[in-house]
Amino acid sequence: MKKLIYLFIRFLLFGFGLIGFLWLLSPKFLVLGAHQDPEPNSLLMLIGGYITTTVGVVLGSGYRELQRRIRKGEATISPRKFLKYLAQSTDLWLGLFGSPLAFALLWNSIEAISPGGLVVTALENGFCCTILVNSVVEPGPPTTPSPPAEQ
Repeated sequence: MKKLIYLFIRFLLFGFGLIGFLWLLSPKFLVLGAHQDPEPNSLLMLIGGYITTTVGVVLGSGYRELQRRIRKGEATISPRKFLKYLAQSTDLWLGLFGSPLAFALLWNSIEAISPGGLVVTALENGFCCTILVNSVVEPGPPTTPSPPAEQ
């Protein structure tokens, strides 16, 4: 009975995959990705894109902090303490203050984009906001701040 259920699930997944594959092959989808169904830039997309950029800033800052903790040898975290530290982190605040510049660079580089494409691109820009802003403000190779030396 168990084998029959697994076989049914496999055929079901194969069927969904085949339908999706054939659907993507249809001539209707000549353009995929961010410009699939472009919409003209609007105030709603501007506000949504900037909010998404700030979410990317927070996620990027949290990711970099977790990477730093892994390098220090910490295997676990306390979520409450981590979020409190993150809210006070200079990396987060640098990203938040630099996010208008990063989003302005993104917004000026697109003419029309789908909402999904804007979300993905804005998240990426937010995630790497400090690198983007540093490359505009201080031209040269990208650098990341090193942690303070222990005494």
